[in-house]
Amino acid sequence: MKHGLPFYFRLFLLTSAITLLGTLPSHAEEKATLNYLEISAEIKTNLNQATQFFKEKNFLEAQLKVEDTYFETFEGSGMEAAIGTFSGTLKVDLENQFNLIRSKLGKQTSSIETIQKDIDQLTGQIEAISNRLETKPSFWELLFSALLIMLREGFEAVLIIGAITALLIKSGNAPSLSIIRSSVGAALVASLLTAVSFKWIFHVGSSAQELLEGLTMLVACIMLFIVGHWLIGQAESKHWISYIQENLKTSINTQNRRALWWTSFLAVYREGAETVLFYEALWNTSDKSEPLSIAIGFLLGAALVFLIYLLFKKGAVKIPMNLFFKSTSALLYVMSFIFAGNAVIELQAGGYLPVYQLDFAPSIPFLGIYPNAISLLIQVTLILVFIISMWPLLKKRLQNQPHSNHTGAI
Repeated sequence: MKHGLPFYFRLFLLTSAITLLGTLPSHAEEKATLNYLEISAEIKTNLNQATQFFKEKNFLEAQLKVEDTYFETFEGSGMEAAIGTFSGTLKVDLENQFNLIRSKLGKQTSSIETIQKDIDQLTGQIEAISNRLETKPSFWELLFSALLIMLREGFEAVLIIGAITALLIKSGNAPSLSIIRSSVGAALVASLLTAVSFKWIFHVGSSAQELLEGLTMLVACIMLFIVGHWLIGQAESKHWISYIQENLKTSINTQNRRALWWTSFLAVYREGAETVLFYEALWNTSDKSEPLSIAIGFLLGAALVFLIYLLFKKGAVKIPMNLFFKSTSALLYVMSFIFAGNAVIELQAGGYLPVYQLDFAPSIPFLGIYPNAISLLIQVTLILVFIISMWPLLKKRLQNQPHSNHTGAI
């Protein structure tokens, strides 16, 4: 399309507008009864009751109490989503703390003092957050929160979509940009349908939502790693680079087209449904007479996300071919690493994976790093696979290095 906004951006605005119009009025009455201070107190009572079960050696009951508290009280009340409106990393960190407490309560060797310390830390954070959530936000605070949600949730997707778009353009495959349009369009529609189905139609359990989120991130992790590996391989292929530079075109086979389509789709879908729920939660924390602030913040955020996409795509296209493939590959590898860590946390929150805490390990939520044996094992495996797969290329380069130096000396 030569004029106007791109198809996928117009579709994004359309589906988002439908979401805002459809969800904001539906929960106007819920806001009147939602009290985060009461929710915080209930969480504290339930977790302390879980410790009592532990003292009585009812380990399974203790774990189930924490599980019910997380799903029915913390997540089910909308408090988790409300926290996600202003901090995605804090949301995941609290989720991980619930996982660790539940895990410790299931082990006879756990120290009650340590468990109580963890519970006090978690409930202290939740109590402080509940005070913030109970404070009526101003027009500008709501606007900023709505803008921040769009920027935060859209930024990672924009980087991936922009990189793939630049790849198609730089390799002379601009006509294949329909890959991006169809995948992003499908992801936006799928995200909206998923959010509506989970929240308002089928009332799907929170555990199933965690499973979907975890599996989506895990598949996205694998796809990003595969595409990243393919790109770095092309960057090291001098014949391939020369062919592109001389002919300005290289064919992308059906298999690679599918990989790019799914990578683009998952980049958007991974956060799409959750973003819808974040906006619903933001509405619940606001005065229902102030919908304009959320709408303005949303539109400004959408515009900024699109601007970032254009700037990233334009800048990426101007990068030298070899550097472009290497930098894009590095970006996808990092995103794959982050997705792996977050996927494990989601699956553990749903009870689909056990939790093995490593007290000596660091916690860096924005990089997807947690003191969690399974997530760290997967991330270390990704690094090892990367090193092993890159070794032949590195070995070849080292073998050619002496020859290059000799030639340069002549």
